[in-house]
Amino acid sequence: MRRLKKDPLRKSQEESQPLIELNSHEKENQNEKQHESEKESQSNHRPSRRSDKLLETRQSEEHEAFEQERILIASPVRQTTPVLREFLDSLHALERTTVKTDYLFVDDNVEEAASNILREFVLQHEGTVIQADEHGSGSPDNKGVYSKDEGGHYWQDEQIWRVAGLKNRILQYARDNHYDAVFLIDSDLVLHPRTLEQLVSSGKDIVSNIFWTRWQPDAREMPQVWLQDEYALYRRGGKTVDGTETEDEGTQTTAFLNQLRIPGCYEVGGLGACTLIRKNVLAAGVSYDQIPNVSFWGEDRHFCIRAQALGFRLFVDTHLPAYHIYRLSELPGFPPLTAGPDEAKRRSVLPCV
Repeated sequence: MRRLKKDPLRKSQEESQPLIELNSHEKENQNEKQHESEKESQSNHRPSRRSDKLLETRQSEEHEAFEQERILIASPVRQTTPVLREFLDSLHALERTTVKTDYLFVDDNVEEAASNILREFVLQHEGTVIQADEHGSGSPDNKGVYSKDEGGHYWQDEQIWRVAGLKNRILQYARDNHYDAVFLIDSDLVLHPRTLEQLVSSGKDIVSNIFWTRWQPDAREMPQVWLQDEYALYRRGGKTVDGTETEDEGTQTTAFLNQLRIPGCYEVGGLGACTLIRKNVLAAGVSYDQIPNVSFWGEDRHFCIRAQALGFRLFVDTHLPAYHIYRLSELPGFPPLTAGPDEAKRRSVLPCV
C-alpha cells in the first residue's frame, strides 16, 4: 500500500499563514473562559474532607500495624506427643491484634515423634527449631535425668541447670534478633487465646500468666507464683498497709491464694513457666544461671532473685488462667477455653494495674 504524504505546498502555506489578532472583547471572553476552566480543574483535583478523613484513617492503621511489637514465643521442649499437640494447638490459636510473633523451640525431646511434630509446626508457622545439644549443651546420649509419672515430676540438679542453659540460649536469641519481648512457656501448658494480648497490655517488664497445679494427685491446687524465698505464700516480718504487724502465716497464705482466684494483676516475689520478659530486662543481663551463694532449688528462683536485684518488679496476671497438663491422666480434663457464658467478657483485654 502506498503511504500518503502531506502536500508540501499546503504544509508550507499553513505554517506561513498569519494569525488574525483578536479584538479586545474576544480577548476578555477568552480570558474569563480560561479562568473558569482552571478553577473547575482545581476543584476536580482537590480531595474532599471525607477523602482526607479516609486517608488519615488508612495512614493511622498503617502506622499502628508498623508499630506492632515483635514477640518471640519460645520454649525448651522435652515432651510426650499427646501433650505437645495440645500445647502447640493453643499457641496456634493465640490472638495477635497488637503483636507480631515468631516461634523458637529448643528441641530436647527423647521421642522422635515429638521432634517431628515440632518440625512440622515450624514449617507451617514460620518458626525455628534449634537442637538442645548444639554448642556444648551435652551429648545426645546424655540429656540429663528427668522422669515423670502420675505421682509427679522428678528432677536431678544436672537436669535443672541444663534447662537453665537452654532458657539462657532463648534469651540471647531474643537479644540478638532485637525482639521487644520474649514469651517463655513450658510445653505442658494450654493457653487461653487472649493470653498473649493480655500480658502485653499489662505493660509490666516481667509478668507471668497464672496456672494451677496439683503437685501430688490428691493435693490442693497451687499456683506457680509465690511471695518470698523458695515457695513461701506469705511475707515474713512485713507490715500491713496501716503499719500494723502482718497476720500469721496461715491467714496470709489463705488471703494470697484467694486473691489469685480474682482476675487482676498482682505483684509477687517469684514466678515462672509462662512469662513475658521485656527487652529492657533482657538488655539488663538477666539469666537463669545459678547464683553461687544461693541454695534455692530451681532455675526460676535464681532468675527472679537476679531480676529483683536489678530493680525489676515481678507480677502475675490472673485474668485468663492457663491449664497445666501435669500428668497424662489430666490430658482430657482441660476446660474449653473459648466457650462459656462469660466469654464475651474474657475476650476483651482487661486492665492490669
